[in-house]
Amino acid sequence: MKIKEIKENIKNIYLNVEIVDIEEIRTIESTGDKVCDVKVKDETGEAQSSIFGEENLSQLKEAKVGDRLVIKSFLARGNYNELVRITSGRYGKIEVVKS
Repeated sequence: MKIKEIKENIKNIYLNVEIVDIEEIRTIESTGDKVCDVKVKDETGEAQSSIFGEENLSQLKEAKVGDRLVIKSFLARGNYNELVRITSGRYGKIEVVKS
């Protein structure tokens, strides 16, 4: 799948993308969950991703801008500042591929 093909509420999104920006891991006050927002791109566009889960977040600690990110089983949640917004939710997984 490519970023331009993502529509709101699509499930089981699989992408191979480049990391454009990584924000600091933060804690959501209402739930206590930790999340990291990462902007990614492919040849068709950019997306904003919210990544949850200790295993996923531990991989992101080693990632840097320019690395590749393999995204598995993500969900589309609408737009964020004109970017497609995707999230790992409970079941999504990532794999960081160093550049």
